[in-house]
Amino acid sequence: AVLYYDDGRLDSRLAYAWRDEYLPTTAGQFGASRFFKAYGQLDFSLNYKATDNLQFTFQVLNLLNEQRKEITRIPGISDLPTNILELERRVFVGLRYKL
Repeated sequence: AVLYYDDGRLDSRLAYAWRDEYLPTTAGQFGASRFFKAYGQLDFSLNYKATDNLQFTFQVLNLLNEQRKEITRIPGISDLPTNILELERRVFVGLRYKL
């Protein structure tokens, strides 16, 4: 889902991406399947065109600081935590100048 605003001078974007639980490979360890749990990420960007030649940019990825979690699923046993990917929030600030 994406919300977008643009008036020619200022544009802003808020985007949410979702991926349901999935099996990345069928070759698990000792016959057990490994899954990535469902995961969502919210990103934000803002661009401001100060002049025809000068533009400021601001971007935040993974605004909610979500983690991707991997589990091992063995029949008859509860899901076992296998791995956590710390994606962390990332902030970018930029300046663009055209000659």
